[in-house]
Amino acid sequence: MSHKNINDEISRCIIQMLIDEPFYAHFLSGIVRQVTKEVPTAAVGFKNSNVTLYINEDFFLKELTTFSSRVAIIKHETLHLVFKHLVRLI
Repeated sequence: MSHKNINDEISRCIIQMLIDEPFYAHFLSGIVRQVTKEVPTAAVGFKNSNVTLYINEDFFLKELTTFSSRVAIIKHETLHLVFKHLVRLI
């Protein structure tokens, strides 16, 4: 799958969260997304003072074989934002 398709899949997951769990999706509204091999799975962090969602394409598309598991990973990363885990990095 190309980067365009993975970005479409990430967007599809976030849209599902907007419908089912808008509280969590709210935290993703201004987040930068980056598809990268720099992380083995998925992560949130800072890049150039922006909160960034990092997703490994192989992990997201090949290891997570169901849509619900992909949504769950994005929700998991969102919980790091909700619980202010990134503040610990400053």
